[in-house]
Amino acid sequence: MRPGETIVTDSFQTAIVVPIHNTGKYKLTKCIRSILAQTYKKFVLILVDDGSTDDDGRVCDYFAQRDFRIKVIHQPNKGSAEARKTGFFSDEAQTAKYICFCDSDDTMPKDALEILITAAEKEQADFLKKEFGDVAAIRRPASTGLFDEADNKFKKDKKYREDAEVTDE
Repeated sequence: MRPGETIVTDSFQTAIVVPIHNTGKYKLTKCIRSILAQTYKKFVLILVDDGSTDDDGRVCDYFAQRDFRIKVIHQPNKGSAEARKTGFFSDEAQTAKYICFCDSDDTMPKDALEILITAAEKEQADFLKKEFGDVAAIRRPASTGLFDEADNKFKKDKKYREDAEVTDE
């Protein structure tokens, strides 16, 4: 895939956004490999290199050349929240049914996506968080109105699921 090219996500139900800034080759490689090893395969991995000054950008490009499901976005350093938003509003994430976030220094158990997506479908939850580090999944904002563009921040959602609890706002 060439830089700036959009991945067609018709076959991908989930987008995984990983904001990256000077994580280090070892931790970043471990994170990416844990995502690629998921038992649930219908995902696109969006790696947002937020102005890293170490080898993080090259590590991202290396993996993107070897797996068509990976999209790399390089941007000047804007901070973690902006990097998440960049991934969140990418074409790939906006066409996916679910958007997941994973910190670049975390790893995901191989069945993490399967557990999250199964729970999301079963509970019809707008937001899920499972305790495998800081991994969370949300339904895309077009269907839920979770993001308030006027205030430039996420709104509270109607349904929230954390491990086994579902509550209404």
